[in-house]
Amino acid sequence: MGFQVVPCMMTVGAFGKKRLDFGGFRWKRDLTGRMSIRALTRNDCNALALKTGPDSGLTVVDADSAGAVSLVRRIVPDWIPSAKTPGGRHWYFSYDSEIHGTRHADLKLDVKNDNGLAIAPPTEYAKGAYRWVVPIEGECPQMPDALRDMLLALQATKRKRNKAMPTATNANAFNELSERQQSFICSLVDNCRRAALGDRSGRDFYLCVFSAKAGLSPEALFELCGNVGKFKERGRGYFDFTYRNAKRAAGK
Repeated sequence: MGFQVVPCMMTVGAFGKKRLDFGGFRWKRDLTGRMSIRALTRNDCNALALKTGPDSGLTVVDADSAGAVSLVRRIVPDWIPSAKTPGGRHWYFSYDSEIHGTRHADLKLDVKNDNGLAIAPPTEYAKGAYRWVVPIEGECPQMPDALRDMLLALQATKRKRNKAMPTATNANAFNELSERQQSFICSLVDNCRRAALGDRSGRDFYLCVFSAKAGLSPEALFELCGNVGKFKERGRGYFDFTYRNAKRAAGK
């Protein structure tokens, strides 16, 4: 492992947000050998942060709610390095230059990448502690395709929203989505088709969450998935119930 570590003091600031004090250490510019050693000798630190991006070869996915943790755990193997945080969970992957450092506030899901920081164990402060679930041993693994595809599709959705993307109340037809979004939604529909008993409701919910976030209308989505799995067995009532809950979870 060649991670760059930034010690700091973490406290609770305004509105309950965590506040990081680096003691004058300009980590974005000065994170070199000499400065790192000086920072590590500070005795007033209660937190360790890993610098993310190409310098550390690290990309971190931060799920900041129980719902976001559940969403990621459905598509990430249990052996992936991860840490429990006061608000959720971090997953650690090898650096991926195509994944942007992005905050998806409605899903409570953040990505820490180029020139970012991710708080790491054994940090402990007023709101709780960071503890390893699966410690990092050696090089971090590549991000699983399912998670990578989801994050790339969310990036495309965020860019489109910044250009006045219609919301779910003025929703898109399927052909108005980007090619990447269309491809990802089709893969989710296929996952629903192939899901094993006991896993179908979770796959259905995940499909509806992403589709609602992308702005796909429920009518357009039902055309895609109405003949698949539980949607076919239970009909439009089950679909409408799942979509309403997913829309609420996506902040729509």
